[in-house]
Amino acid sequence: MSVHLAPTGDHPDLVPLAELSARGIHAPSVQSLARDQSPFARPTPAWTRDLAPGVVLTARPIDLSDGCLTNAYTLTVDLDRALCRTVSSLSGFHLRRLVTGPDVAAVSGAFAYISDDPDYQPAEPCLDLAVRDHHAASLPTVTKPALLIQHGRLVVRTLAATGTLTVTGRTHTRTGSKEPPLDPTPPGHLSVYGAANCRIRYHDDPRTGFRRDVDPAANTTPCDPAAREATTVAIREAADLIHFRSPYSRNFEPNLYFVGTPGLLEAKQEALACFASQHQLDMKVFSGLTELAYRQHVQHRVVERFPAHARGAEMFRTARQVVHASRPPAACPLTWDA
Repeated sequence: MSVHLAPTGDHPDLVPLAELSARGIHAPSVQSLARDQSPFARPTPAWTRDLAPGVVLTARPIDLSDGCLTNAYTLTVDLDRALCRTVSSLSGFHLRRLVTGPDVAAVSGAFAYISDDPDYQPAEPCLDLAVRDHHAASLPTVTKPALLIQHGRLVVRTLAATGTLTVTGRTHTRTGSKEPPLDPTPPGHLSVYGAANCRIRYHDDPRTGFRRDVDPAANTTPCDPAAREATTVAIREAADLIHFRSPYSRNFEPNLYFVGTPGLLEAKQEALACFASQHQLDMKVFSGLTELAYRQHVQHRVVERFPAHARGAEMFRTARQVVHASRPPAACPLTWDA
């Protein structure tokens, strides 16, 4: 995750360049290091260190030919002599701060969304499968190895990006969006998209050398031309007209949420009792759906900011909306008594 940078000052490069120089790394500017890593790209000596009983760290250089190289650092853990655990947090953390007390090493799981734009962050920063506190924080978009804890021990297993997903009592098959498409595709089949589908762009930056971000307009789940939304269309005539699709439609995707209180919901149910069609509905079930169904579409942090008295919401898919800027006071009273 990213945060806003502190003010640059008159000579923002002097302090980091002095620290690099003290370590024998000489560069004309911080920006130049983004384009040319030769000042610090040096092969490490091969070495092995015993960090603790059963925990060994090794380093070795790797020649990639054509004047290129990389250094490999390998942490080996004997699970019969040392204990491993996973750490996950929405707010993020520094690995160095995890190495305290009996903990001797920390390795990033790379469940990270990479961007230098602090004003545009994803709703869920995890890439592919991540399980936090026994709950799936995100689903996999492609089959790949996964780090699992089985009977208190860490194991690595290949996890297929397939399975099922139950939505409002209906079970759908699912595959990751990066997997080959199924042929034939089962009815109601779902493709899983997530932060792993983001395309990171690189730009030149006058301060850091380069900047990484995404295009918000393109960073959305693509439309499936084969997907059709079977809907029921209803129109209510009023001074303010909203043309909407019924929330009982198949594949319903709302874009308008009317949040209310239990008292308002009860008043609406009483008002609708005069219509014969309403007797076809189980109002107890209807009330339960009003309090729960919208949570499938509204991000949980948005729900947390709802007023304390808000207990439910009706959902609509707005096709067109006409709102009058001014209306007679009699038609639109400014106050009303509950």
